[in-house]
Amino acid sequence: MKRTSEQNKRLFALLYRLGWTEDRGEFVLSFTNGRTTSTAQMNREECESLIQHLQSFVTKSESDREKDKKRKKVIAIAHNLGWKLPSGKVDISSIQNFINEKGVVKKPFNEYNLMELSKLIYQFEKIYEYTIKH
Repeated sequence: MKRTSEQNKRLFALLYRLGWTEDRGEFVLSFTNGRTTSTAQMNREECESLIQHLQSFVTKSESDREKDKKRKKVIAIAHNLGWKLPSGKVDISSIQNFINEKGVVKKPFNEYNLMELSKLIYQFEKIYEYTIKH
């Protein structure tokens, strides 16, 4: 069965969003088992499989952006706490030392998932609130 116009819109929106419009022939070739490089020749199931595959990249990149945003919030709080190097930049090793000693999850800062980062932000906010009051 031929793909639907709705699938076509979703497919090209995802390809455009990921910046992979020029490479689409390679994706189509792999999702049609070497049958074609043309999106117009894809059937409904092949198109849906490719859409799901592309969506996983979008979801991952959105998650990565959200994690970066949360890491930056931790770094901003560390900056406000004065955890800085002589250059004025935040001392990331101070953040990692805190994580190793008192963190909810003891693993590298950049490996924290969204939930763990939320908990770390909460810890840093409480430290900052305590520091302001005393």
